[in-house]
Amino acid sequence: MPDFDAAELEQKQLFIELVKALYCIQPRLFKGLNESQEKMILSLIESQLDDKKNLFKLIRHILPVNDEENQQLKTLLISNPIIAD
Repeated sequence: MPDFDAAELEQKQLFIELVKALYCIQPRLFKGLNESQEKMILSLIESQLDDKKNLFKLIRHILPVNDEENQQLKTLLISNPIIAD
């Protein structure tokens, strides 16, 4: 898991919620990875937390989502003031 300092508590919580949601949508995304692959995926997600458009783009490139899953991700990301426009 990426390092978050004490001032980034909300961002850390969002990161954890997002990874959980992605795991629920597509568990295979995280299965069978070696440590460096896991770190790379988690770091890519963390690096995009401040920009929801790029984060959605990243998620869509990593895994296909159906309409219901897409709506769940939008709700999670848009309702969070850390990355809201």
